[in-house]
Amino acid sequence: MSGSESELVAFAVVANLIDVERVPDGDGVVHRGTKAFSPGTKVYMGQWFWGAPEAGGYAIGRNRVSGRLTKAVVPGFLLNNFRTKSIYSTTLHATLDEREAELFENKDAAQDYAKSLGGLSKYARTVNHGGRLIYIDACDDNHPRP
Repeated sequence: MSGSESELVAFAVVANLIDVERVPDGDGVVHRGTKAFSPGTKVYMGQWFWGAPEAGGYAIGRNRVSGRLTKAVVPGFLLNNFRTKSIYSTTLHATLDEREAELFENKDAAQDYAKSLGGLSKYARTVNHGGRLIYIDACDDNHPRP
C-alpha cells in the first residue's frame, strides 16, 4: 500500500440494497434488486431527494452486469444499514467525487447524514410470499403496510 493510500482521505455514507423481489411489470418476470444493483450491494450515498414516501437519491455502487462503479437513482425504502465508512484510497475518493457521492471531512457530519437517511426503509410496502419478501409499492404514514 502506498503512502497516499494509508492516510484517511474522507468519510462516506454507505448502505445496502435490501433483498426483495419486485412485482412483475408487463413482462411477467419477477425481478430482484434494481436494474443497476443486485440485492445486498453496498452503495455509497450521493445527493438525496426528500419527499416521503418516494424519497430517493443517487447511489454509487458496483453494477450488477459490468462490475464497475455506477451512479443510479435508488428509492430510499430499498436501502438499509446506513453507516459511515472511512475512505483511505485516493483513487476511490476521486472516483466517488467524480460520480458526486456525498463525502465528508468530519465523521460526525457523516454520521448525522447516515442517521437522517436511516429510517427510510420503513416506507416499503412488502408482502411475505412463501418466505420471500415481494416489493409492492411505496407507502407512507397515511397508508401503512398491510
